[in-house]
Amino acid sequence: MDRRNGSPIRSLLRPVEAYIAWDLRDVARIVIAVWIGSFVWPAMAQQQPEAGRPLFRFGWLSQPKPAQQPPAPWGRLSAPAELKLGQETVGWLPRGTIVYVKEAQQDWLLVQAEDKTGWIPTKTVQPPQRLAEQVLGFRIAPAVLQPVGEILSRNGHFAHVGAMGPTLFVVWDGHDQQTDGIAPASLILSPRGDRLAYVLKRGEKYCVVLDGQAGPLFDAIVKDTLLFSPDGRRFAYAAKMGDSHLVVLDGQPQRRFEGIGPGSLVFSPDGQRLAYVAGRDEKQFVVVDGRVGPRFDGISPGSLVFSPDSQRFAYVAKQAENRFVVLDGQKSPPFEAIVKDSLLFSPDSRRFAFAAAEGEKHRVFVDGQPDPEFDDILPGSLRFSPDSLHLAYIAQQEGKYVVVMDGQIGPRFFGVAELRFSPDGRRFAYGASLGVNKQSVVLDGQPGPEFEGIYADSLRFSPDSRHVVYAAFVGNRRFIVINHQPGPAFDAIVKDSLLFSPDGRHFAYGAGRANKRFMILDGRPDPEFDGVLSPLFTPDSRRFAYEAIQANQRFVVVDGQPGPACQAVIKGTLHARSDGLITYYAIIDRHFWHIVHTP
Repeated sequence: MDRRNGSPIRSLLRPVEAYIAWDLRDVARIVIAVWIGSFVWPAMAQQQPEAGRPLFRFGWLSQPKPAQQPPAPWGRLSAPAELKLGQETVGWLPRGTIVYVKEAQQDWLLVQAEDKTGWIPTKTVQPPQRLAEQVLGFRIAPAVLQPVGEILSRNGHFAHVGAMGPTLFVVWDGHDQQTDGIAPASLILSPRGDRLAYVLKRGEKYCVVLDGQAGPLFDAIVKDTLLFSPDGRRFAYAAKMGDSHLVVLDGQPQRRFEGIGPGSLVFSPDGQRLAYVAGRDEKQFVVVDGRVGPRFDGISPGSLVFSPDSQRFAYVAKQAENRFVVLDGQKSPPFEAIVKDSLLFSPDSRRFAFAAAEGEKHRVFVDGQPDPEFDDILPGSLRFSPDSLHLAYIAQQEGKYVVVMDGQIGPRFFGVAELRFSPDGRRFAYGASLGVNKQSVVLDGQPGPEFEGIYADSLRFSPDSRHVVYAAFVGNRRFIVINHQPGPAFDAIVKDSLLFSPDGRHFAYGAGRANKRFMILDGRPDPEFDGVLSPLFTPDSRRFAYEAIQANQRFVVVDGQPGPACQAVIKGTLHARSDGLITYYAIIDRHFWHIVHTP
């Protein structure tokens, strides 16, 4: 693996790769199959539900009638149009909600609309005396049966391109909008998921559609340049017009250049500043806040980095055979190479570090001062502590690996991984290999018990910094280790399931015996399923949820109670809101649903 950026930087003056409009002929086989299916499933949806079918399945809500239920506005949720209970039609709900209430002895539906509110029991007509759980279900659109390309999800929202018959749709939070000429790989969601942008071809020109509004037409849109600011309020991309290239920022064209570096656009953390790589007259330079920087033979596009306070800026440049770090407009001394992904500001933005190669030796420079020389510095291993007082990284020396903390070299190991500072910055841990089938976690400088293996990416501190946990195994026994004390043994530990609550008072993880999996919260196991994944706590730490798999059905389990059975829970949409609601998008009876679990 090449750890340096020493290879020649490709010229920006070559023809810029543009998004190509989607050619329906390339997906003929897929859309024909979906098109045939589009004749079948509406007929199936018209069948009356069988008697006694459990109300837990929202598929009882029939297709809306166009004359009485107009299409929902783009980006908004609509309630089910008609509710059928056996053979009884309850009524049309053009702008309402349906609440599912599950109690120990009785199931209920609460119908709320502008002109009516009523309780509909499954067995009796008595009003509910006690509410044990509420699940709100909003049916929003038919499921697009064949996604084209990747399904994007962020912060409880999702979007993708789908095909139904010969037509392409953009599907955003379940709502579909017919779109001709879209580039499926161009979809991008804002960090909060509440804004959507993509590239569209119109005739021989291209434009960017943002929040449903098409922008100006260009000859091409530069690939991998669509970008939202971290707060989602600002948006930028690069385009080609004739022989020139330009950045469009918040809908306004910027200065024109001969080339714009693909993937080089970077917003500052506060969203107020924008930087990118541009080219002119066989030279490359960085444009920050619209101002052109010094010219070099090359700029490493992936090296542009702002400080956390957005006030400072650094990047890697090439001049002849030398490489430089440009920090706040000032060049460093020349180096043979700069270690990839090593430019790093401290959390308080006052300190700066990077790793560079000088001949056969590598060293880290912190605030302009060199650390000891090593045979190698592992790319991406530099870590500042949360309080900005300490810097740690992994180095290679004489065939062994060491952790360097504030310039002090630690003990040698056969391997080192997962450098972790506690949230308060006072504690430090990492995984170390002591030999064949001998691994340990070093906590505050002291090695813990030895195991045959430590699970990758399992080491973490609690939010209050008091506890450290990780997953380990010996033979066929898998267990969670808390503060170096192993817990009960299982046949499996579910990957990426170790989770502390935000207040640090609760801890959950997934485990398994034989072919069954279950979540364990504060030492108490939940019911068994075929699979469990995606655990989360609400921000106030009071509620806990996760996704479960049983046979061909999916459930979201909230506070130990399974929600409605789904054919699919849209990946990445399970979300815990600050008001205590737990939400997700799912496919139930061939329709998209927005499910909300209330406290």
